[in-house]
Amino acid sequence: MAIAKTIGRLPWGADRPHLLSDFEGANQRRVVSSLANFVIKHRFSQVLAPTHLIRDANDVWFPVDLETFYGLREQLDKNGGRKISIVYSLCLPYATFRDESAREKIIAQLEGLPAQSVWLKVDGCGASSSPAAVRNYIEATSDFHHLELPVVSDQVGGLVGLSLLALSAVGGITHGLTLGERFNAQHWRHRPHGTPHMQHPRVYFPTLDLHLKPKDAKMLFDGSSRLRAHFGCSDPDCCPRGVVDMVENPSRHFLIQRMKQVSELGQIPEQLRAREFLERFVRPTTDQVLRFASFGQVNDTLKKRMMSHRKRMDALRVLLGKLVDSRLVRTHSAIPDTRAVREARL
Repeated sequence: MAIAKTIGRLPWGADRPHLLSDFEGANQRRVVSSLANFVIKHRFSQVLAPTHLIRDANDVWFPVDLETFYGLREQLDKNGGRKISIVYSLCLPYATFRDESAREKIIAQLEGLPAQSVWLKVDGCGASSSPAAVRNYIEATSDFHHLELPVVSDQVGGLVGLSLLALSAVGGITHGLTLGERFNAQHWRHRPHGTPHMQHPRVYFPTLDLHLKPKDAKMLFDGSSRLRAHFGCSDPDCCPRGVVDMVENPSRHFLIQRMKQVSELGQIPEQLRAREFLERFVRPTTDQVLRFASFGQVNDTLKKRMMSHRKRMDALRVLLGKLVDSRLVRTHSAIPDTRAVREARL
């Protein structure tokens, strides 16, 4: 597994990828003690337990991760952090996640885990997942509801992530600011090459479920007042200067718009949420994508991308409609505690 130098300098880090021996005996106690002390010192209300990408329930890292989780819980409790909750991050290949037998074995090992929630990080799943993958994700996630812990989709964004929330397949989603909306474990398996760098934030078009590079978004808006009027941000709470703020401060724009999307979903009664989500979010998106592609200022490359995007949105709408009509989603995930609730406990 690759490791960043800055992460390696943390009190529980190393200047190389971790080995199994780093999480055994005295070494494990050093890791969890350092982590627990750091969390307590800085008054965090929640901590993500150190876990690894596992192939299946028989992966040698799985029991080590569970032992480390319980060791961290013990250290927090002993040192005044009893009210600090722990999140268990479960990282899986897509094939393992889909395999019912493999899931059952993993879930059996997680029974009784004193976690605040389980974060599912599934290789290859995220905002760009196909409708078939979304259906598989929903079906697989329902098995984790038996743990009676909130289930959170880690690094899943876009309408796919919002779909999982709308159908109550998960109780929450996590991702970065215009980035990290799809989990790819490829870089975990290889050492990094060259100079590490981070992608620049992209400009979010909420009505299209689309991201563009700032220079591309600016070029589009500069070339057409109609595009600015139809697809530029007109939310004064978000971008007081309209498309100028949308392009110059894309992270803030994205964060506010995503928070409003989640908030709007949360205000809809659960029994009506899935169908309302189809009508308010998914169906308008497919229409707006087609409208966007009809503008003459949109180049052929972007038009081609939009047509492919619209087909995926149409297929997602059909799939979600069938799921709602068939009531296939019979169990619902619990909702994780908010930060305010966790901090109030402290």
